[in-house]
Amino acid sequence: MKEEAVRLDNGFFEAYPIEFLARNPIVVDRPALVRTLARRLGRVEATGQIPQHGTSQLALFHLMDFPVQLKDCSIPAQLALLMAGPKAQRTDAITQVVQQSWAFPAAAQVYEECSHMLLLSEMMATPLPHQGRRKIIANGLLALLEATRVDLIHWMPTQQMLSPADIVESYSDPQQLAQR
Repeated sequence: MKEEAVRLDNGFFEAYPIEFLARNPIVVDRPALVRTLARRLGRVEATGQIPQHGTSQLALFHLMDFPVQLKDCSIPAQLALLMAGPKAQRTDAITQVVQQSWAFPAAAQVYEECSHMLLLSEMMATPLPHQGRRKIIANGLLALLEATRVDLIHWMPTQQMLSPADIVESYSDPQQLAQR
């Protein structure tokens, strides 16, 4: 799946899609994910089914403590989770991403071994201050890593492949998480 991250006039991205890649089918523990999201981000209302291997289902997690003011109403920011289907053929763009993934030298090999993908993205959060958006995506990422097993993370806005263990370690300090 190739999705271009669109940069807004303020320098931030319109959406922060993150691909989770795995060697084996990705199974998400829905109750664990909802509990972890609530612990990290406050009140959560989940709708839809957690996507499973071979399905095109969409799960939305409405983050009730992150209201987004629109012209005529207020809605909660959301995290969307969808199964991305089988991994697409390696393209020149992916080759470039793998080559610039210096923090995870094994990225190219792990990418070749992965055949399952799940996509996480925040939605409706563009009007929020960037600190709130960072909190949503960082905590959504960590919550998903607690609720499932994956082998590789494609952080699409930075065009890097990252190790899930490295992500968890880099966000293990609550002060670091607050700054991101």
